[in-house]
Amino acid sequence: MTRSIRSAVVAFGLVASLAPPAASAATVSDLAVSLASERGSAPVGDEVGLEASVTNLGPDEAAGAIVTFQLPPGAIPDAAPGCSLTPVIRCELASLAPGATAVVGARVSLTLADPLTLEAVVDAAGDDPVAANDRATATVRGTGRDCDAVGTRAADDLRGRGVVCGLGGHDLLLGGRRKDVLLGGSGHDALAGGKGRDRIDGGADVDACARETAGERPRECERRVFAMAGRLPLAEPTRAVVGYGYHQSLFRTAIGLRALEPRVVMRSRGRGTGSTTAVDVVVPPRGRIASPVTGTVVGVTRYRLYCQDLDWKVVIEPRSHPDLRVLVLHMARPSVSEGAEVEAGVTRIGRAQVNDEPSAQENLYFADRYPHVHIEVERNRASPTPGCAA
Repeated sequence: MTRSIRSAVVAFGLVASLAPPAASAATVSDLAVSLASERGSAPVGDEVGLEASVTNLGPDEAAGAIVTFQLPPGAIPDAAPGCSLTPVIRCELASLAPGATAVVGARVSLTLADPLTLEAVVDAAGDDPVAANDRATATVRGTGRDCDAVGTRAADDLRGRGVVCGLGGHDLLLGGRRKDVLLGGSGHDALAGGKGRDRIDGGADVDACARETAGERPRECERRVFAMAGRLPLAEPTRAVVGYGYHQSLFRTAIGLRALEPRVVMRSRGRGTGSTTAVDVVVPPRGRIASPVTGTVVGVTRYRLYCQDLDWKVVIEPRSHPDLRVLVLHMARPSVSEGAEVEAGVTRIGRAQVNDEPSAQENLYFADRYPHVHIEVERNRASPTPGCAA
């Protein structure tokens, strides 16, 4: 009898161990989302901030909640801290206790001049008994003209007619022959108008522009581009430029420059290179010189110009074109060292040397024997020196 009871207990235990565990009760959380935009309308090319608020109305804690922003054509995701941006803005939230609220922010760029309806949707792992409050919308109207060419969040090179929108990233925007609108958006942009009367708006951050806007514009460009070396913009090294004198470089690795500001092309020196492969930027005495490009200083060298007069050479690797080298010569007091990061038109790299040569070629074209700095751009990472070691 004892043996049979023991066998029954063992059998019962085996059966019990083989039975599936009882299912845990599903959590129930009523999540409600609201959506607000920082403004009801904005010019095409501008960014607009969005804010989605998610509240857990209970009764249980909500785990694994996700907020997605559904954007219509004409609204491009630009930024959302802590979220993924592709293919939609998707934000994962921490667990929400009953009664708690989480706020998620995002920024989008407008590319169409239309009313745009933006939507935020919330979802979680548990049961949500009220589906009606899982979605919310906000409407923003784009004003102006639709973008004809649209960039990305990365650094873009855009050339176009009509309205050219760079959006995010450090962009290069070039206008055409007609009356174009160049909108840089966020990032340190370089904008160069074409032959038409263009409107140039750099947008947020510090930008460089080749010419002033025809008429009013909402934001000033902090820097001006005076020339292009292929696709590389060169920012003016000072706001007090007296003039630009283009001439032949000594070196065949120098790239021809395309002037965007009034200039003179000085007479040939018989060097066998292009007539605009180097430029002398004439500045007032003791003028402070800023870097013409954004990048890294890869060389600061003292040498003897034509193996005679002491001079300084600063070599910069452009961040956007690491295969090129920008040479700045005739510096009196370099204020940067190798490895320094420089910003175009902003970071001071030194002062121009005093012009004490009555026979200097610049004196034939510019009055008062003002000093100048020499700028050229070399391909293939070349950084030749026009002279001997000091």
